Amino acid sequence: MRYFGNIKLPLQRVEKVNGSDIEILDYLMDMHIPQMSEFMSNVHKQDIPSMMVLTQGQYGFVGIFFYRPPDIWMDFDFQKYQLYLAPNFGLLIHYWVDRRMKTTDLFENQVTTKVIDYLELHVKKLQQNQSVSHTG
Repeated sequence: MRYFGNIKLPLQRVEKVNGSDIEILDYLMDMHIPQMSEFMSNVHKQDIPSMMVLTQGQYGFVGIFFYRPPDIWMDFDFQKYQLYLAPNFGLLIHYWVDRRMKTTDLFENQVTTKVIDYLELHVKKLQQNQSVSHTG
């Protein structure tokens, strides 16, 4: 059986990576995502809540990473990082849509809507980059 950290691969659903900030950083570094160091440097300098969509081809999953997630999502005081992994963007978007439908908190509804919009925009850009132009 193949594992990424303590997560069984291939993923079948969305997995929230539980653990300390150090454990989340370990997961991120193990993914070997080229822009990760630059992104982390920027978010730490700016120190504002941020998110990054990621694709990890080697292990076959996608995800979304949060720096300074909203207080309502924190698992412990002063949490800086959260990471959600999924087998594909469709399931990841569905997870956030489902979460938005279940909340009664207006702030959480607004934040999840922004997450969904961001993910859908990312998917649209991926599809545009994969399309081939047949002009000539």
